[in-house]
Amino acid sequence: MQYDPSPRQMLTIVANNLRMLGVRRTLGDAIGYLFTAPPRDRFDRTYGVKTSGAVGKTQADISEQHAAFNDAVRYVPVPEQVLRSVLDGIERILPASQASFVDLGCGKGRALIMASWRPFRSVHGVELSPKHAELARKNVATYLANRPGRKTVRCTDVQVHCANALEFEFPDTDLAIFMYRPFKGDVFTGVLDRLLAFHQRTGHRVVIGYACPLEERLLHAHPGFVHLHENQVISEELSWNLWEARAADPLPARRTDLPRENTGHRG
Repeated sequence: MQYDPSPRQMLTIVANNLRMLGVRRTLGDAIGYLFTAPPRDRFDRTYGVKTSGAVGKTQADISEQHAAFNDAVRYVPVPEQVLRSVLDGIERILPASQASFVDLGCGKGRALIMASWRPFRSVHGVELSPKHAELARKNVATYLANRPGRKTVRCTDVQVHCANALEFEFPDTDLAIFMYRPFKGDVFTGVLDRLLAFHQRTGHRVVIGYACPLEERLLHAHPGFVHLHENQVISEELSWNLWEARAADPLPARRTDLPRENTGHRG
C-alpha cells in the first residue's frame, strides 16, 4: 500500500481486493503484506508460456550506455487478475473495438496474450530489451498457435516491437495504453508528453491503465491528463488507476473518410 490508511480506507482497500482477486487471494495478500511474502500466480502453467520471474536491467541485456537505462525498472510480470481488472476498467470507458492496445514495457508478453482475449483492433508490445522482446514474440506465437486454457482469441493482430517507448510510432487509432511499472523519471514524463502530443495531433482518445503506479505523482503533475479511476488494494504492486489525455487546445477536425482497416501501425 502507498500510505497508512485509516480504518475506513483499509475497509475499502480490502473490499477492492476481494472484488478483484477473491477471498483466497485476499487472505494470501494480507499475510504477504504482513510478512513481506511476494504474491504468486499460475499463469505460465495454465497457458503454456514462459512469462514469469523477476529480471534486473542488466540481466535483460539493456546496455548501461543506453540513454533510457537509468529510468528502466526491473521486469516483473503483471498478475493475471490485475490486468483483467484493468482491462475491464478501460473497456467501461473506451470500447476495445475502436482502440489499439499498447503495452509499454511489455517484458515477456503476458499482457499481450491477455489483450488478445479482447476485441482490440490491434495489440502492440513495446520492449527496450532485445532479449525480452524475442521472448515475448515466442510466447505470443506459442499461445496463438496452441491456445491453451480454453480462452477465445478475439484479436490475432499481436505485434512485438523492440523499441524505446520515447520513439515508438503509435497506431493511428484510439489507444488503450497499459503500463506495469515499466520506467520512471524523465522517460516516464517523456512518454506522457508524446501521448498527449499524439492526442492533440490526431484527436484520438488516449486512456492509460497504470498498474503498480510508482510514478503516479508525475501523472498528477502533468497538465495534459485527468484522473478517471483509482483501484487501490493491499499490495501496492496490485493497485492501478486510469487516466485520459485531455487536450488544452481545440483539436483539428477528425477525418471520417478513412477506411477502418489498415489504420493500425505495421512494424
